[in-house]
Order: sequence, then C-alpha cells, then structure tokens
Amino acid sequence: MQLLNEGEFKAIQFTSIDIDYLKILKQIISIFICNNQPFFTESYPDLLNFVKNKDSRELSKRYKIYTYSNNEGQLKNGNINYTNLYGTICEFTFRPFGYVLSIDNENTFSHLLEITDFKNILSEKAEVKMILNKYPTFLPFPMDYKSKEEIQKT
Repeated sequence: MQLLNEGEFKAIQFTSIDIDYLKILKQIISIFICNNQPFFTESYPDLLNFVKNKDSRELSKRYKIYTYSNNEGQLKNGNINYTNLYGTICEFTFRPFGYVLSIDNENTFSHLLEITDFKNILSEKAEVKMILNKYPTFLPFPMDYKSKEEIQKT
C-alpha cells in the first residue's frame, strides 16, 4: 500500500481476493474487545461470542463495522465512546486503515465503507471491490476527520 504515502488522494479503490472475510471481521472486532475494559464484553457479550466461535456468522444487527483509509494524524485506540452525534462507537486507527464499531445506531455513516456483511461472504475466492475514503485523524475525538487546515481555521 505504498500509494497511501505518496501524493494526495481522497479515496482508494481496490479489489480484494483470496481473503477469509469472516476472519478479517473477527480480527477487527477482537481489536475493539482487547482495547476496552472488562465491562465492554460484559455489556456486549454477543461480540465476544461471535469472535470466540470461529464458524459463527451470527452478529446482531445492533453492531455495524466500518472502515476508511488513514495515512495521517494520530492513532486511535478503539476505546468505547458515547457521543451526542454518533451514539456509542469505538474507533481504531493503524495506518493504512481506520475502523469504526457502531453500537445500537440505526443510522449509517455513508462516508465510511460498511463491512459488517463480510460475515456473509462464504467464499475466500470472492472478489470484493472497495472504495475507501481517506480521512486524517489529527483530533482525538471519535469520527472527527478535520484536516490540519480546518483545525487551524478554528
């Protein structure tokens, strides 16, 4: 993914193949579980059960997983946040990707790519075309993707 460090771009498009999409989704959810306190799995035990059962594709509709491209700003650790604007979310960034777990929010975040349906892709041979918008994470606030210029103006 050298492209993420070269030049300016607003989004990246690629096709993924030969990937176990269910395992990828479970790994992302595992990040959120591991980076939170024990109350997290006590409050959301179905996330832990989903990850622990390697064959399970049962993930409640109360959870949505999103991704985006990230190549600048600070890392975000995946801790749970309660926001007025987005509800209960966790956000994790580690270049070149960022991930958001949305809990109990019926709204979708159309500027991010929802990947919750990775749980339903049965074949590792499936080709999945993705377009990830690029967002910086200069501010520590969840889902605040202001550029340096926008921050300096305020």
